[in-house]
Amino acid sequence: MGSNFWDVPRLIILKYRDKLFLLGSYFDDALDEYDDHYTIESIPLYVEQGIMESWSVLEKIERHPVGKILVKDVVFDETRRKFLDPVFLNQYF
Repeated sequence: MGSNFWDVPRLIILKYRDKLFLLGSYFDDALDEYDDHYTIESIPLYVEQGIMESWSVLEKIERHPVGKILVKDVVFDETRRKFLDPVFLNQYF
């Protein structure tokens, strides 16, 4: 799992059921704070290899919107850096 860490990770790539997902809680300049939702997007599996070299690969890929989830509804491990419970993705299968 990759992330851009703040109080919770704001950008996450995770593999679940042989699919790759990008979760993003992006900064809203107008509100001067981060979105309280993660936008969930499906991304190509080959990104898993490229992301190890550079996050810039995300700028060049095709993304498919899947849905949204409140950041507070995502269950992380106690460090909020190692694991998350991906069960919320089940609704998209």
